[in-house]
Amino acid sequence: MSEQLDKRIRKIEEHVNETLRNDLKKTLEAGDEVYAEISEYLQLRNLIEKMRDFHLYKENMKTMVDVGCNTYVKAVIPSIEPIFVDIGLGFYLECSHEEALRIIEMRTSFLNDRTAVFKKRANTLKARIKLFIEVSRYSLFLIVRRVCGNFKVYRLLNSETKLELLFKRTSVPCYP
Repeated sequence: MSEQLDKRIRKIEEHVNETLRNDLKKTLEAGDEVYAEISEYLQLRNLIEKMRDFHLYKENMKTMVDVGCNTYVKAVIPSIEPIFVDIGLGFYLECSHEEALRIIEMRTSFLNDRTAVFKKRANTLKARIKLFIEVSRYSLFLIVRRVCGNFKVYRLLNSETKLELLFKRTSVPCYP
């Protein structure tokens, strides 16, 4: 009986470590990519709003462009009225500033919905990991209880490197 439980515990640990934790890592990385994209859209929105507030989009704009290794070159942008906005799937749309702001709002709304999906999936995976760990603990508790019936399990600590069992002795010693 204890060999079967031991096999089950190992199977559970393998499933948690190889499958669930990898899925959680991939889900969190995908969510981070979406957050990075949202950040880019918000930076673009702030830039467009600042240019609109200072009326910079109708006249020539002078700037410094980094060409690498902290080497900058002067550049003149003739007009920045039509801009290209990424609308997804590698497509860019040429539009005015007002249209770009509407596209940015729609795109950030869509991306926020995607982040909610990633959050929900990550929370589900975390709950599954926790559930499997608790099942593993309970199975280990059953093994200890069967082997050492005269001992009460005082505390069961689970760490990444080892499992520690602390017993509170009741009557007869037991050697597992």
